[in-house]
Amino acid sequence: MATLIIEISTRGRGQPQFRRVRQFPYRIGRAYDNDLILHDETVSAAHLQIERDRDGVLRLRNLSHENGTQCNGRKLGFVPVELNKACTLQLGHTTLRLLQPDSAVGPARLSHHYPGPMQIASKLPFALFALAFVWFLNAWQVSDNLISPRSEKEILLAQLPQLIAPLLSATVTGFISRLLLHRWQFALQLSIACIALLMVIATQEIQAWLSYFYSDNDAGTAFFVVMMASVFTALFAWQLRAFSNLTRERAGLTAVAIMWPLIAVLSLPSWLREPQFNSQPQMHTLLRPVDERQQANVDITTFINRLDQDLQSDE
Repeated sequence: MATLIIEISTRGRGQPQFRRVRQFPYRIGRAYDNDLILHDETVSAAHLQIERDRDGVLRLRNLSHENGTQCNGRKLGFVPVELNKACTLQLGHTTLRLLQPDSAVGPARLSHHYPGPMQIASKLPFALFALAFVWFLNAWQVSDNLISPRSEKEILLAQLPQLIAPLLSATVTGFISRLLLHRWQFALQLSIACIALLMVIATQEIQAWLSYFYSDNDAGTAFFVVMMASVFTALFAWQLRAFSNLTRERAGLTAVAIMWPLIAVLSLPSWLREPQFNSQPQMHTLLRPVDERQQANVDITTFINRLDQDLQSDE
């Protein structure tokens, strides 16, 4: 019967490996005469030895004069110390966790189970509905911003990149999921891509109206930064969970660690530069079919008559 199990985690090497310890002393290092050979240049040739005395007590003996060994964050000397039940060892870039054979393990994850909102988003009908809604919203935006008459073919060719963007994004992220989790998850990836595009469209519209209302681009820029730091960071964390085995907490922290510095780098130049008072907000220069600026000029008498009619209708 094994009396000890070693979990081996090497930086940048993916999933941990496990070894059963059946005989003592058990020596660990980079040399080929060790019981456990570690392929890590920061590990000494003979780095650590696990011993068992006559009373069955396990002890750790550090053998490394280079990088040494840490046990639960405390550096070991060359005098053997008693092994605790829960012990995490750091040998250079390699982490060893010493476990008992009866150590509890977590419940198994279902291979095709999606937590929380992923359960709904992973359904193909939801993904197709989201895709149809993105296309409809895109067509509405085109018709709303169309000023000069254009043929349907011209409109379709101009909007083709926006129409295939969610399908292309779902294909790429699905391929990444296939490499990491051995399944495509195309419906889930398509749903996430469509939701992200919907949030982009909504953010752009609100940003434009804020700049028009405040007659300044700073309000819209501040709203965009807040959306990037909250909603889009959450979407990125959701995507990380979709093609990896990260927990919710680790995915959230990873998304924050990647997105927030990126937002700071992209936003810093706009906040530091001198204000340009001659620049106009987007909605001040955007021309739409319902814009009054497209109406023909009227004489002063017609304008007064229309104004009088409007005042009477309000009464």
